[in-house]
Amino acid sequence: MKFLEEYNQIINRHKVEEKLDWKSLLAAGLIAAPGAAKEMPQKEQPAIVKKAVQPSSEEKFLYNIKHVIRQREGSNNFNLVKKLHGAKNDPTIGWGHSLRYTNQSRAIFNKVLPDVNFDQVINKNKPAEISLKDGEKLLDYDVKTRLSTLKRLYPDFFTYDFNTQQALFDLLYRGDLNYNVTKLLKAGEKDQAIAMLRKNIESSAPGVKTRVEDSIKKIQGSKFFNKPVAKPTQSRLW
Repeated sequence: MKFLEEYNQIINRHKVEEKLDWKSLLAAGLIAAPGAAKEMPQKEQPAIVKKAVQPSSEEKFLYNIKHVIRQREGSNNFNLVKKLHGAKNDPTIGWGHSLRYTNQSRAIFNKVLPDVNFDQVINKNKPAEISLKDGEKLLDYDVKTRLSTLKRLYPDFFTYDFNTQQALFDLLYRGDLNYNVTKLLKAGEKDQAIAMLRKNIESSAPGVKTRVEDSIKKIQGSKFFNKPVAKPTQSRLW
């Protein structure tokens, strides 16, 4: 009915002859097809929610510990990274990568930096420099290798807070987390483990002592490695 009314209105408005049927008016664009004016409701599109991919505990630790090491070893100064640090007992390059044991270091370079001439790097007269990218590769190798050891020694490693994780990592990175210290920590003998750590660095350089003491402070403040308190036994009255 509404369409017929619209048809008649168009006829009168445009003074067209009635002999023009509705199909002709439709073709001329003077009227709309039945129902065309009625807006069809759009189908509701399902909301697409992109779930953010959360990094794993291991990925978060690797990112954080690398950041700490870069800051400590001088990441703001590229020259500190690429040059050999010829310390008497422990020469390093990159972000604290130790070259103390030549054969071991050579094997690591062959694996991680096969295009770098190791002999030229450790040449005392004119040591070759490494690139920032090479320093990053060494750091990644060192961190992942030590993390693999920590996961084996401490199966609950990723349940620890970052301060505890960092303390263990730094001690292992320096070589202070030996078998006996680890055994005491895992037995809950935190105080004895700390005493052993301090005894082991009595003759070390001041810088070494400072770093180990920093790890000790973190372990002291950790809620882990405390010996469980034995529950008092109740005596039976009958």
